[in-house]
Amino acid sequence: MIWVSVKKQVADHIKIVIAKLKGTATMPETKEKKKRDIPQYVRDKVEYFENEGYDVGYAYPLAWSIYCRYKRPDSPHCKMKKNDYFKEQYAEWARKRKMKKKQQKKAGYHKNLLIDQVQELGEKLVLVGLNEVIVEYISEILMSYDKSHYHKALTLAKRNKRAYDLVLDFIESQPDYLGF
Repeated sequence: MIWVSVKKQVADHIKIVIAKLKGTATMPETKEKKKRDIPQYVRDKVEYFENEGYDVGYAYPLAWSIYCRYKRPDSPHCKMKKNDYFKEQYAEWARKRKMKKKQQKKAGYHKNLLIDQVQELGEKLVLVGLNEVIVEYISEILMSYDKSHYHKALTLAKRNKRAYDLVLDFIESQPDYLGF
């Protein structure tokens, strides 16, 4: 078997020498001699990822995926559709974004509800005889969402027993999801 492969190599070499003598020879390109058509962007990204400590086997696919998803999806190098690159990562991002929007919507509703409740409390505090400046300051404290500052609001309302009770009831009535 080895003898057959040696015969084949010798025969191929003789054909190349004869072709050279005739002037029609072209040397077959080896992998080392072939110039690879890699875009400069991909080379730069690979170099960046290697400097960051990534393995070359990970750096090249990552660089090509970025190139084909975001930089030049219509490139002849890119074999998949644009949306097929980073498919799992995109799905995770979209899921987190949707959840964040829901939380923001819920938080906005609760903030508006809190504003209404603080305004109502402010009106009650004015009715029981608390100074409007103090009422405004108490309202700002209650709107800060900072539980550690609530003792200031209670201290300000302490001079008037009814006002103190109203502020204390307000603080105790706030739901846990607002951080109270």
